[in-house]
Amino acid sequence: MWALPLLLVCAAARAEEIRIEVAHGLRSARIEQGGRSQVVTPAEAPLSFDGPVLLEGRELPGKLELFADRGRLVAVNSVDLEQYVAAVVASEVPPSWPAEVLKAQAVAARTFAVAQKIASGPAARMPPTLRPAPSPPRKRPPARCSPGASRPSPRISAPAAAA
Repeated sequence: MWALPLLLVCAAARAEEIRIEVAHGLRSARIEQGGRSQVVTPAEAPLSFDGPVLLEGRELPGKLELFADRGRLVAVNSVDLEQYVAAVVASEVPPSWPAEVLKAQAVAARTFAVAQKIASGPAARMPPTLRPAPSPPRKRPPARCSPGASRPSPRISAPAAAA
């Protein structure tokens, strides 16, 4: 009786998504989708395309976002984490290898992707116009030295003087 509501709650859960910068510094980008091709310039950004899409001939799953940064294009691919893991495992480990090797590679790829996402913070791979303003540098108090700390230790300076 409880299985159905639990199943519905689990099905409604949002999949983990990662954002991967796939290109930056482009003067223009050739996008192909659904048999149509177009060239995009920084003046047209920001733009987004639901995947699959080809960027300069490279197939990308998920959603492709293009935005301008200092007059150049930046391309970010948003993909489901498990889709990313499957692609990494398929590209790095031959399918003929033992299942335990494939599982270990999947754990490593997933761990790396999540760690990178956490390390990058919430503003990672956001268009510059949407990123929060950087905090001003904090002033540090002057370093305090104990009396005589500026003089080298005799244990360190004696061997150097002998050399």
